[in-house]
Amino acid sequence: MKQIDYKSLAHDAMLIVGMSILLVFAVLPLFKIKGTIISFAYAFGAVLVLAARLVEQYHGKDMRVRRLYTLNKISAVLFCISAGVVFFPISGPNDWLTFLLAGAVVQIYVSFVIDKALRNEKKD
Repeated sequence: MKQIDYKSLAHDAMLIVGMSILLVFAVLPLFKIKGTIISFAYAFGAVLVLAARLVEQYHGKDMRVRRLYTLNKISAVLFCISAGVVFFPISGPNDWLTFLLAGAVVQIYVSFVIDKALRNEKKD
């Protein structure tokens, strides 16, 4: 019988829920739907993603993959900065989009490169 890894399951659930909340509540202001509850829900999603990324660990020996996991954490920090800018705009009402897009670009890059690096690691 296969053992269920509850730690990994909880981590994946936190990441999926956090990213989903970020997606939903990032799209709402683009359709002129704004409010305090939406801002707090967006911030909750960002903190959830950050918490999931902070407990994520790589136990392998490849330094490149370790750096990529660190970049994952940086993208989560960018999401949290984006949530902070929602409450305290720097120069305009859509400044949060800059940090959100920067975090998303880093996230997309890291996901492709980690996948490739881990496949190469399995070959060796």
